[in-house]
Amino acid sequence: MSPHPDFDVRFYLDANPDVAASGSEPFYHFLRFGREEGRRPNERGEKFGNRVKRVPPTVSVLLPAYRPNYLDLAISSILAQTFTDFELIIGDDSIGDTLASIISKWQDPRITYRNNPNRQVPASNGRFLLTEANGKYVRFAHDDDFMLPTSLERLVEAADREKAAVVYQARYDVDEMGIVTEARIAVPLGGETRMDARRFFTNVVGASRNFIGEPNNILISRDAMNTVEDPFAIEGRPMQFLGDVALYANMVDRGFEIVGLSYFGGAFRHHQAQFSNSDGPSYSAGLFEWEYLLRWGADRGHLGDDTYLPAIARIVHEMYRAWVHRFPELQRFIDLAGRGEGGKYLTAAYVEALEEARAAVNARTKSDV
Repeated sequence: MSPHPDFDVRFYLDANPDVAASGSEPFYHFLRFGREEGRRPNERGEKFGNRVKRVPPTVSVLLPAYRPNYLDLAISSILAQTFTDFELIIGDDSIGDTLASIISKWQDPRITYRNNPNRQVPASNGRFLLTEANGKYVRFAHDDDFMLPTSLERLVEAADREKAAVVYQARYDVDEMGIVTEARIAVPLGGETRMDARRFFTNVVGASRNFIGEPNNILISRDAMNTVEDPFAIEGRPMQFLGDVALYANMVDRGFEIVGLSYFGGAFRHHQAQFSNSDGPSYSAGLFEWEYLLRWGADRGHLGDDTYLPAIARIVHEMYRAWVHRFPELQRFIDLAGRGEGGKYLTAAYVEALEEARAAVNARTKSDV
């Protein structure tokens, strides 16, 4: 039976062998892609598509890409998902046409290719792709990582069932050859966990430990993200290193919860084309931004002195003092020693030190380009 009296399933598949080969549901394909591509819904060529509302996908998979080495594997792992109601939007941040030639060989109708209009500007590719997303949920991907086949299925099921804004999963670390070097799991096997703002700021920010992982390890509600003008910023300051932690902090600050799964859903690849952490020009931001999040969380009422005081002491003594010889901007934070004023921690003196440190990171980043 045809899903619409003016749509001929058999004709559409015969006329569009690429759709038949992809395994896409014909009517769904027509609503999502075929109408805009000018494909005929029936032999008569009658165009009724404008009378039918376009159906958005459940998930927008966003792939900011600039390295070709592992891109084929990243794309193939996404297209092999058991959950198929998604769009894959790839943003090209590279110079030249190498990535375009790789992507062009994939003829899956779920793929959309876009050029990042602000190429080579840090973090701009991901932000651009967010403006292109149509799904209920967003899943980021990296051009050198890969998903395991039931990753999207497990994440979507948990998000729908728990009404959670953010769902994360366990993951593997792999080397250049794809050999597992570490299995990262923050949830007991076979279990799930939930975090509200208090638990997040105590267990993640208070410990300076992001066990949730990077944005490619989560599924997030697009509506929840849209409640924040820039979800990767805190108080309007784009994070220079901990944008992922800022994203999660913004979500719990607005009352959303984070659900964790013990399922291993993907792999994060370590290879020579990446900066090792301490070699990167923004590494010091990966230290002082933990204090920024800690002070902000305290001022927002998400943690008390029982968490704040030992956390700031650890940051000063174990993080700042270990790196101040290399990153002099950390000295001002050492001198401040985490002190607040008038019951608040985002003091004028702290903000001044923060802006100076951010300027130092920006200067190093520009000199490395």
